[in-house]
Amino acid sequence: MSVTYKEVTDSLYIPECIAMQKKVFGLSDVDIFPESYFSLLMRKQHPLGLVVGCFLDEDNKSELIGLTVLQNDRLPNSLYCLFIGILPEYQNKMYGYHLAKKVKDIAVSKGYVIMYGIYDPLEANLGKLYAYLGVTADTYINEPYKLNTDEVIVVDKVLFTWSLDDTKAFSNSAYLPKKTYKEAVNQYPIVGSLGIDAQTILIEIPGDYLDIKKTNHTLARKWRDNTRILFDNYINKNNYTIIDCLSGKTESERKTYYLLHKFKL
Repeated sequence: MSVTYKEVTDSLYIPECIAMQKKVFGLSDVDIFPESYFSLLMRKQHPLGLVVGCFLDEDNKSELIGLTVLQNDRLPNSLYCLFIGILPEYQNKMYGYHLAKKVKDIAVSKGYVIMYGIYDPLEANLGKLYAYLGVTADTYINEPYKLNTDEVIVVDKVLFTWSLDDTKAFSNSAYLPKKTYKEAVNQYPIVGSLGIDAQTILIEIPGDYLDIKKTNHTLARKWRDNTRILFDNYINKNNYTIIDCLSGKTESERKTYYLLHKFKL
């Protein structure tokens, strides 16, 4: 068994790309990107963007287990990341990280220099992935869209920026030394309310938000409402930037925090 990462240009993979959206994000038929859209992304002449897949190769079969979809942005030499996802049974195995690195390699080879996108800040796996990549997020977006599901799923996002030019890429160490989970929780204030005046802070998020959404909609909404106030205040109104996502055990309980730093004093 081996894993490969490559650009997807063969329309034969479109049904798998469509199924991936349902399996990873639980999207309905109304919410997914349709076959026609993937055809535009994959066409040989003037493609609309990039589709990059993670494939599990076994017994002469190649199964799509991860996918990134990117569209050409309105800015020159830039891409907008629509989504990145790994099938649930293959998550937490660094496949997402290596998929993103392959996306970067392909994008750079095609002349792209920067990537933008949005992700749900309550999804810890995405927060950790982007932190590994040196991605920062400095804008919080309140309900950019609603999904057509049986229950109203409240979706908030943060806007991220990823410089694909290594000479201009963000590095935490350029601003403050990289901290372990234990060092961070001992050194920086954990904010649960407004009015904290510190250059570096921590905001807690759930480590398993997607599971919470499936089993306890009330608790999921509580996490959203509480963190929305904090993210909007500290990011949008007080110029903090998300620069890391840390998980670890505090006594017997595992916790996950974003580390935010205020660059504009």
